[in-house]
Amino acid sequence: MIASGVRSEGRPAELSEAIAALPAEAPAEESFRAWLLRHVDAKTAEAIVGVTFIFTFDHDPGRLSAAFAHQGLRPALAGGSRYVAGGWSTLVDLLAGRAAGLGVRIQTRTRVPALPAGPTILATSLATARQLTGDRSLTWPSARTATFDLGLRADGGPDWFRVLDLDDRIYAARYSLADPTLAPPGHELIQISAACAPGERKADAERRVQRLLDQSWPGWRAAVRWDRSAVRTHRTGAVDLPGTTWHDRPAISRSLTLATIKAGPGFIYKRMFVYVGGMVNDERSLAGKVALVAGATRGCGRATAVELGVLGATVYGTGRSTRSGRSPMDRPETIEDTAERVAAAGGEGVAVRCDHSDVEDVAALVERIRNDHGRLDILVNDVWGGDPFVQWDKPVWEHPLHATLGVLRNGIETHLITSHFAIPLMLEGTGGLVVEVGDGKGDVPYRANMPYDLVKAAVVRMGEGLAHELEPHGVTALTVTPGWLRSESMLDYFSVTEETWRERAEHVPYFGHSETPHLLARGIAALAADPGRDRFAGRCLGSWELMREYDLKDTDGTRPDWGAVDLEARRATLAHGMPGPV
Repeated sequence: MIASGVRSEGRPAELSEAIAALPAEAPAEESFRAWLLRHVDAKTAEAIVGVTFIFTFDHDPGRLSAAFAHQGLRPALAGGSRYVAGGWSTLVDLLAGRAAGLGVRIQTRTRVPALPAGPTILATSLATARQLTGDRSLTWPSARTATFDLGLRADGGPDWFRVLDLDDRIYAARYSLADPTLAPPGHELIQISAACAPGERKADAERRVQRLLDQSWPGWRAAVRWDRSAVRTHRTGAVDLPGTTWHDRPAISRSLTLATIKAGPGFIYKRMFVYVGGMVNDERSLAGKVALVAGATRGCGRATAVELGVLGATVYGTGRSTRSGRSPMDRPETIEDTAERVAAAGGEGVAVRCDHSDVEDVAALVERIRNDHGRLDILVNDVWGGDPFVQWDKPVWEHPLHATLGVLRNGIETHLITSHFAIPLMLEGTGGLVVEVGDGKGDVPYRANMPYDLVKAAVVRMGEGLAHELEPHGVTALTVTPGWLRSESMLDYFSVTEETWRERAEHVPYFGHSETPHLLARGIAALAADPGRDRFAGRCLGSWELMREYDLKDTDGTRPDWGAVDLEARRATLAHGMPGPV
């Protein structure tokens, strides 16, 4: 333990004595810190607050209800910890085996697309419970914690089993000392938790952890053979603030049944939610969510708006083409058509004419969403509008300068303007998803036109940058890319329809691997409904990867895998040009 310069594997005797001398009960109305200061000096109070991190995972347990923190303090420090050989997965398997012996059908490590009939217990998070039920009241405070796993060479290690930094709220344990099966022979596993304050980045928490290891295990860096890290938001259990108790935690009533997420005194609710079959429609997993699809007139944007509507979302679809007039793209699709398709799919579609290169237009759009709903849960940045500017056969010195800059303004500035205004509204809520829609991953060959290539490379980078900036706020950001799209304009280019396109595929290389905009759109909708989507933060995912991840099919029932030919097809296009329309 490290506390104000004092290091010990156990608790300093004076701290243990101070904890034992505290009153048997504490009030729920008062903060833990204020209550402690009425019984111990300030230094001891802060040390006890630090110890409380062990079971609350909170960056400042002193702010929590005194009753909540006090109830967990003594059990957590009672000692006598026992470890199941094989770790948590073995424990889960043992529990599952016991339940199966009682006639319960168990499924572990399995995504549940729909609930079966009859009573069902689903271990999940509050975020998933909100999505499954559409009940926005299912919220409760929780902590945010950075976790680190280190695989190290076992020789020359220190003599401690665990170390706790009371000031920095860090707990590290060498679990392979208690259970050697957790690491290969000659190696060991250290698992570390570090509480994260609001806005703190994972990199900052990592630096704090490194300082602790430098003090407690000199030379640890040379012993590292493997590592991984993550930030856990709303995954470490409920915490009660002053004035609340476990009785106030949300529960759901459905007809004559009750689904409870409460836990008794002294226990932290983790991830258990009880459902009774038939009371939740999983197909409406985005009911109550508000989405903005920027650039929803046609293509992936339109399809994404529709697929979000399928899951019950309210979708604001924007663009410049309306029934009153066309944009410079000069195509027949309109945002009103998109909104009607969203409504027909089961969602609520709202068409808003918006030029995303116009700051005032975008500011007014976001203000309208704020006034209508007071929240934004999903932002899909699919603005493009560069087709009238791109001249594929022109190198940059021959490409008209006004057209080059027009591509950049339409494809990059619009995304930045939209994010600037929309993300603050998203941050007023909890969670959230930002999706940048591009063309190709970061390592694809040159896209045959300088401004076009710059735009699409920038979009990939935006997804990565936004992930870094939004991670401290619990918002997931990433980039997605389709394969060869059979969009409205592509079908027109080849003079085919969705019913006849295969006739052209016989003569156009790689066109047989193409996909409709709905394949990527279904992947985006699946991401929006996935409470564990933060595992993809900062990545660029292809439609084919989302298809495999979420077991999706295109509208014709096929599973096109553009990823199998992506690089090959792009190299061929770069060498020989785009196939002609005839």
